[in-house]
Amino acid sequence: MIKTTTLILLSVIFTTGMAYSQEIQLKKSFWTGYKFIQNGKEQGIGFAGGNLKKAVVTSPEAVKEVNTYATFSVSGNIAAGVGGFLAGYALTSKMEKEKKKQYYIGAAVSITIGAILQALAEPRIPKAVEIYNASLSKRQ
Repeated sequence: MIKTTTLILLSVIFTTGMAYSQEIQLKKSFWTGYKFIQNGKEQGIGFAGGNLKKAVVTSPEAVKEVNTYATFSVSGNIAAGVGGFLAGYALTSKMEKEKKKQYYIGAAVSITIGAILQALAEPRIPKAVEIYNASLSKRQ
């Protein structure tokens, strides 16, 4: 009896939560990046898309896109950071010109890789929102 009551209660809660899931609207600003609006609340996508991932958790395909965004974005930030470190180290250290040149080349390559990874991450956010919104219409 308790198991049946618990199952019924959980299914009612789950169904009610899904019924109130609303479409996500996406906004992009040059200065602040992506923000999304759901249930009248606007918020940033969060570090590595964490806030958006919580919002689209009911759509596994959308979560996969957010995870891919996170992988590319964090990897791109790390690569660009390494490039910045190499450039800064070469600028401030006392070493011969030929050695500095190698550091600058390494910095340029690393920053370029970071930019490419960020460019690969960028389209994943709108795709995740599109997949999530499409999944809402399938449920109704």
